[in-house]
This record gives sequence, structure tokens and C-alpha cells, in this order.
Amino acid sequence: MVVPKSLQSQVLQSLHANHPGVVRMKAIARSHFWWRGLDKDIEAMGKACHSCQANQSNPPAAPLHPWVWPDLPWRRIHVDFAGPFLGHMFMVTVDAHSKWPEVEMMSTTTLTSSYSTVSPSLQWPGRKVCSNTEAFLESQ
Repeated sequence: MVVPKSLQSQVLQSLHANHPGVVRMKAIARSHFWWRGLDKDIEAMGKACHSCQANQSNPPAAPLHPWVWPDLPWRRIHVDFAGPFLGHMFMVTVDAHSKWPEVEMMSTTTLTSSYSTVSPSLQWPGRKVCSNTEAFLESQ
């Protein structure tokens, strides 16, 4: 059944009386009536209702998974790019054990240029941890 414009607000108020939530209101509405912009009107009503917002279910917090502390320096390094800053990109490398930072100014951010500019002490760490940046994924 198509609801005329003059009755739409009354129908929405009736539909929302028990605060069933946006998804449930849409399901009920679709099985009984329709008008142009019905979904948008239901969403606006749900967002405007303080009671619905206060009782909205929150997703559970993801559990924290701390890194295992490396037993020696340079066993695990964390690498990422920072910038652009003043027209340059910077490769930031941090030792997970000592927290020692190494920063290199880069002209390009490719895998080859990244590892060729890393200081010799960082060439063969036990594990490299990096973001999923294309520069770090080239060889995979």
C-alpha cells in the first residue's frame, strides 16, 4: 500500500513507537507499505531518536595482541614511510628491542630503493614488519 504524503509522519511515529531499530523498522515497513524515500525517512528518524542512539548495540572491542619482546636488538624492525614532507618521503625504521629509530630521506619509494638505502646493520634482521604499502609488497 502506498501511503499518502499527509499520513507519512503519523505512520513513521507509529512504526517507531517501540523503538525497534532501523533494520527492524525497514523490514516491517516493507512488508506493509511504501513511499518514495521510505528508507531515508526511517534512517533519519532512527538517527534523531536519542533513546535509539543510547541503546544502539556497540560492537565488541577487539582484543589487544601485544608483540612478543625480541630477545636481541635488530631481531625485529618496523619499517614505514612518512611524508611527503617538504617534497621528500622518509623511510622510518625502528628497532623493536631498543626503539632506536633510523630515518632515511628517499627520492623514490620502491622496494629496491628502500632496502638499498637501509644502513648495513639493518640488512638482515630476523623479521621485518611493515604496512601493506605497495613499496613493501613488490616482491610478493
